[in-house]
Amino acid sequence: MKVDIRELPQSVDKLEGVDFIEVEDKKEKKLQGIFISHKLAGEFKRFLEEKKEKEVQEKLEILDRIAGSCRGMFVGKSIQSIKAEMEI
Repeated sequence: MKVDIRELPQSVDKLEGVDFIEVEDKKEKKLQGIFISHKLAGEFKRFLEEKKEKEVQEKLEILDRIAGSCRGMFVGKSIQSIKAEMEI
């Protein structure tokens, strides 16, 4: 269900039993946000937490691959020699 942001205060009675509401500015044709019913709030929160955890895990895997490819390259070398190699 879509509701204009200006009509939201007057539309509260109509929103009973609706799972989610898209709030838009009909004048500018721009989505302002979404309201979710209490029935879906827990499920939506779990979805967002899982999504964030997946993104973090993907970034950690990328860092691990980068770090893995560098293992042993700098063992026994001084900072000066590493800097000299990187400048070449």
